[in-house]
Amino acid sequence: MPFSSFFTLAAQNFEMIKGFFQLPKAINEPVKNYAPGSPERTELKAMLNHLQSVQKDIPMVIAGKDVFTDHKIELRQPHKHKHVLGTFSRGTEQHVKDAIDAALAAKSNWEKMTWENRAAIFLKAADLIAGPYRARLNAATMLGQSKNAYQAEIDLQRQFRVGHLNTKGKNVRRHRVVIFPITSGQR
Repeated sequence: MPFSSFFTLAAQNFEMIKGFFQLPKAINEPVKNYAPGSPERTELKAMLNHLQSVQKDIPMVIAGKDVFTDHKIELRQPHKHKHVLGTFSRGTEQHVKDAIDAALAAKSNWEKMTWENRAAIFLKAADLIAGPYRARLNAATMLGQSKNAYQAEIDLQRQFRVGHLNTKGKNVRRHRVVIFPITSGQR
């Protein structure tokens, strides 16, 4: 086989490399201990107070749009049933079909993205979870699942952030996995 034919065949079957990319090594986020008087404990307590003081109406997100229904279901703390955290909209069969259609429509755009861009999305989400959204997500886990600060921290940082997002970014690089979004990403 002539070299030019081999090159043409290779170009048709493999992505052409447009540069050299180095993803960061997946490492465990340090677990905070929330000791009395620590900055993380102060921030978490403030966020717990805030989340308990407001009631959220949580929509479905379909094709990047917030969808509310008149059929609301209350969200209550498992350890304090009288306290309503908020409500969510109960979807119908049509909402399910619309969500599936939106995911399938977004699938082709996701697949066309380079692996570097797909990995960057997961790595950015991991950084947001470890950074500015850490206290909010830990507080929401504590209130919604009756966990203490340490349990919420372990769930969020170890299992979700590093175990899922950073590893998925690494898998995108090594195995070029296709990960399907739930919405079109317009949010």
